[in-house]
Amino acid sequence: MEPLTYEALSRNPKLIEALMEQARRERAEAVHRLLIAPIARLFGPRHAAGTNLGHPRKACGAAA
Repeated sequence: MEPLTYEALSRNPKLIEALMEQARRERAEAVHRLLIAPIARLFGPRHAAGTNLGHPRKACGAAA
């Protein structure tokens, strides 16, 4: 990609709109990767191989 200059923007005014859309997409992807996905994993369904952090009796192997 060529460097962004005033001349490039003046020749193609839709370029700034395309750059803004790309920035929004990248920002949304980053928010999802850094915030939404970890929270979804934290509160998502537990797997059989996962830990039983809220149930110490089950984690110790004692009968319920």
